[in-house]
Amino acid sequence: EVTYSDAFERSDTEFPQMTGVQGSGCEAIVVGAIPPGASMVTVAAREVLPDMPVIQGHGVCNQTFIDLAGDAAEGVVFPCGRLMIADLLPDGDPQKPILQKYAADYVAFTNGEPIDTFGGHAWDGIMWAVEGLGSLNDGLSLAERRAGVRDYIENNIKDWPGTGGVFNITATDHLGLTYEDLTFVKVENGTWVYFPPEQWAPAAAAPPDLTGETITIYHFGDLSGPYAAITAPLVHGAEDAVAAINAAGGVYGATLEVEFADTAGSIDEAVAAYDRFTSEGENPLVMITYGSGEVEALAQRFAQDKVVNISAGLSARGFYIDSGYTFGLGPIYPDQMGLVMEFLSENWDTYKPAGAGDEIKLAYLSWPTAFGQGALTDESRAYLEGLGIEVVAEETYDVSPTADTTTAILNGQAAGANVIWTNTLAFGTSVILNDLNALGLRDQFVVCSDNWGMDLATYAFLADPAYGVGLVSPFPYLWWTDADNPGVQYAEQLFATNQRQAGEHNVGYLLLVAGVDMIVDALELAIDTVGYENLDGEAVHDALVAMSPFEALDGVVRADFSGDNRSPHMSQIRMIQGGPDAFVVLQDWAEMPDLRPTE
Repeated sequence: EVTYSDAFERSDTEFPQMTGVQGSGCEAIVVGAIPPGASMVTVAAREVLPDMPVIQGHGVCNQTFIDLAGDAAEGVVFPCGRLMIADLLPDGDPQKPILQKYAADYVAFTNGEPIDTFGGHAWDGIMWAVEGLGSLNDGLSLAERRAGVRDYIENNIKDWPGTGGVFNITATDHLGLTYEDLTFVKVENGTWVYFPPEQWAPAAAAPPDLTGETITIYHFGDLSGPYAAITAPLVHGAEDAVAAINAAGGVYGATLEVEFADTAGSIDEAVAAYDRFTSEGENPLVMITYGSGEVEALAQRFAQDKVVNISAGLSARGFYIDSGYTFGLGPIYPDQMGLVMEFLSENWDTYKPAGAGDEIKLAYLSWPTAFGQGALTDESRAYLEGLGIEVVAEETYDVSPTADTTTAILNGQAAGANVIWTNTLAFGTSVILNDLNALGLRDQFVVCSDNWGMDLATYAFLADPAYGVGLVSPFPYLWWTDADNPGVQYAEQLFATNQRQAGEHNVGYLLLVAGVDMIVDALELAIDTVGYENLDGEAVHDALVAMSPFEALDGVVRADFSGDNRSPHMSQIRMIQGGPDAFVVLQDWAEMPDLRPTE
């Protein structure tokens, strides 16, 4: 992070900028200049911040910098060609004989003047010119001679050791060097010393041995109420992932434990579970939640108690209103609907139903719950309006596998809708598709859902598997069919090892394996940063922010919790184009609209 930047003139001797540097909270000063300014700013930095590392550019690869900066130059680090440390190079270095000969010739020619890299640059260029001129035939015009020298250099300066590096010039690369042709040097005792990468920072401490310690992950959700069939794969994915982590040595030797509470779909029970977990001694580090209602009810408590909440309940309010400690396993629902509706508006001619007009008219048909109503917010309404999309109907139906959505569908049809959005999952999505087909109206609508709707769990409730064809959803993770991904392969291995039922081979299981992977990475970074003895929820929170952006489980999930982001902002869009698992990418990973609530 750049905390402060400013400029100065090469001839400056006073640097009021140091006041800004002092107040910036920076941890190092980087200077791009040449002497005398580079020397004088180093002196000024040492006066006000004597222990602050100073890193210069290659413009100070000369004795003048040290002579002008004096003692202030001590410890300054900068990238430089190998000329300044030629005698320290190993004998097998292809530049070493060239550098030593150049240095000896230069000192003899100048009667003892110190070498610098700028003279070496001139020598390299002149050597190329001499070789190029020597290759020309007689009788050429000036333009032909110039072109001939250029062509010679482009075609013949290959693996050419000079003072600036080992050059490989081509017609499209007239520099011919890589970063490897620079090295790092440091000023020490008034001269240059080699400063290899292994000396740039203290050797990393050995990881702590936490054998015998226990870290508990708490989670609660509905295993006996309306969401039971959906929650079970989530819970089992988390448990299987934790067991695998422990089998591989745990978190620096510490054993992960999982404690679960069944809330039966009740918000009151979720609050009671939270109270019970937080009263069992020290505050928990991490909890996992699965529903929007419980996230909204507890978001402020998580923040007040500094307990990290990793959530599959992707409520915009739960993440961004009086929150800060809730982190999403997927994008918030307004962002999801915004992404899909933007895609449809840009590709309406391709996907619109036969006979539909040029304008998208949306029916929002969903459950009357925090989850069901989670996509339709002030921000998403304004975004849809900006896309020219009119919400013509808003209808609700029961949270039940046997819910009758006929009235909701017919009201949407009567209002002129040609797109349906349902913010539900499994049986909530399937009842819409079942009833559309029963009414003979399926071909009149593009049907879209949030990410949970496109899942194998939905097929368990479809009257006919073919009814799923055409469903469009955001897809903010990989799927089981992305079998070349190592993270998916790992999840498959866990699934098989634990002999889970085929019905659990769904998004919930895969996503929670990724979620546990994310939690373990955050725990280890937090321990590395503050030490196990100081490990708390705030340290885990800070680790999730610091490690962002990142890809959990080798890219199964892409997340960025930097700043005040608490939900992922990248997603694919997929459509069901066949039987189960035929979730085909319509649009690959893309940035989503940011429709987080502001109040």
